[in-house]
Order: sequence, then C-alpha cells, then structure tokens
Amino acid sequence: MPDGPALRMGCLAVLALTALQAAAQAQTRYVTDQFEVNLRTGTSNAHAILRLLPTGTALEVLESDAASGYTRVRMAHGVEGWVLSRYLVDEPPARDRLAALQARAQAAESQARERGASLEKLAAARDEALERAGRLEQQNARLELELSDVRQASANVLAIDERNRALAQRVGEIEAELAAARRDNERLADRSNRDWFVAGAGVVGFGVLLGLLLPRLRPRRTSTWRD
Repeated sequence: MPDGPALRMGCLAVLALTALQAAAQAQTRYVTDQFEVNLRTGTSNAHAILRLLPTGTALEVLESDAASGYTRVRMAHGVEGWVLSRYLVDEPPARDRLAALQARAQAAESQARERGASLEKLAAARDEALERAGRLEQQNARLELELSDVRQASANVLAIDERNRALAQRVGEIEAELAAARRDNERLADRSNRDWFVAGAGVVGFGVLLGLLLPRLRPRRTSTWRD
C-alpha cells in the first residue's frame, strides 16, 4: 500500500490529467501549415490512418495524451481519431487567414463599389431633381407673367365693353334725336309747302281781284266830239 505522500502525488496527477482532459474538451484546433496530417485510430504511427487532413481543417478536441503526444479529435461530419498534438494550432493557418482576409477585403471592396454606385445614382437623381425644379420655376414664372397679361387683358376687355355699352347708348340717343329731327323737318316741310301754297293762292287771288278792279278804277274819257 503506498504511503501518504505518494498517494497524494498520485491523486494530484489524476486531477491534473482530468483537468487537462476537461480543458481539452469543447475546444477547437486547426491543422497547422502542413500539406496533410494523418488522422489515426490510435496514439502511435502503428495505428491505421483514417483520413489525410488538409491544412486548415477544423477539429473538435476531445482529449489529449501528453505521454504519446497525440490528441483525440472529431471532424465536422463526426469521424473521430488521433493526430499528433504538435500539428494542431489555436488559430487557422496564416494561409487560410490570409484567404479569409482577402475574401473580406473583396467583400468590403464590392460593398464600397456598390455604395459608390448608389451614391452616384443618388447624385444623378439629385441633379435631375434640381434641374426639374429649375424648369418648374421657369414655367411658374412664365405662367405668372401670362396670368398677369390675362388679368390686364380682362380688365381692358371690361373697360372696352363698358365703353362699347356707353357708345351704344349714345348712338341710340343720337338716332332718337335724328329721328326727331327728321320728323320736325317733315313737319316744317309740310308747313312750308302749305304756306307756299297759301301764298301762291293769295297772289293769284290778289291778281285776279286786281284785274277785276283796275278797269273800274281808270277814269273815263269824255268825248271830244260831244264837246
């Protein structure tokens, strides 16, 4: 039976191994910058090779065996096996990281181009809107000028209409006065004709009367023979 210190050392070793196994679980490791790494059925080169893992393959760590230098891992599709621990790293290989960075850079560049194109479209739309607004302002100015002309023409039309009505009324009055003057002229002409007729008749009558009276007014001559 082991003594107390040896037992304590054994317990500590078991606890440390358990802690290492627990720490190794739920971690992700990546195959280092090697072309291919063997995934074996056990913890030595004598065990069969299950897979050849390319660089950058993501593996779930299940446990580590410090004595053999192997780590038990699980692939994404569920295959489990052992690989040399020195071929596992905490981050993806530089080549994969570079590829990821390049992909992100390309994506960012593509987004930047799309945003640039969107900004150009927005700028074009803004310029078009400003141009349309300028045209509308010019049209509005022309319409206001035309409206002012129409209003002035309307006022002139009203004034002309009022003047025409006044002239028509004056023409009516003049026509009425002219008709009255014509009637007066006709009456005067009739009266003048009657006056002339009466005067002529008087002259004729006076002539006849004078012709009848003159012989009687002449003195009678005495006969010289009789004397």
